[in-house]
Amino acid sequence: ATGAETYLWNDGQTGSTISITPPIQSSYSVIGTDINGCSNNKDFLLNVITPPSLSLQIFPSDTICALDTFTVSSYGDFTNIVWSTQDTTYSITRSDIVTSTMISAEVSSSILQTHCKTKDSIWIFVYPVPQLSVLANSAPICANDSGVIVVAGADTYEWMTHPHIASLTGAENMVQPDFSTTNYIDTFTVLGYLNDFNCKSVLQIPFMVINTSILARLV
Repeated sequence: ATGAETYLWNDGQTGSTISITPPIQSSYSVIGTDINGCSNNKDFLLNVITPPSLSLQIFPSDTICALDTFTVSSYGDFTNIVWSTQDTTYSITRSDIVTSTMISAEVSSSILQTHCKTKDSIWIFVYPVPQLSVLANSAPICANDSGVIVVAGADTYEWMTHPHIASLTGAENMVQPDFSTTNYIDTFTVLGYLNDFNCKSVLQIPFMVINTSILARLV
């Protein structure tokens, strides 16, 4: 307000400028007094525009492991949205997250006024995947001999079915290659899981097998 020496507002505040946060349309009045003690009052109605609603949800909502694909979707009565990733679609999909992070979005509605905005954020809790490694590998071995592969980095292990391995579980596996007239490389695949989160990694292990008949001809 201007034009007076002192001001008294109907909510008890004083001064030419006051701070207000009305949740709904509200009426305000101010009494202004000049240096001579003369006063006047002014009434006005403040229209309040309700900002658009916004909520965010993650799919899938269960465990998200590092580099998993997930989608964050938005819901509400808005018409425009800008994500912290600078995307402007109603949902975003990510598959490059390796640590927990926050994703936010800000929305507005052209039906109302663009300066009335709503912002919401959601934490993406990302769980680690096991870092698999080979502790022991007895390759190269001769065809019809036995070898051993030992892996580490996970709590439990699942080996992909292969005719030359003895077990489908455990960190240690016996390799039993068939006879061959040539040298060749077998490849074994193992999945490692962390029990707390059921997050997994895949490791492929090459294994050299030597044809003994070739060695005999070299002697």
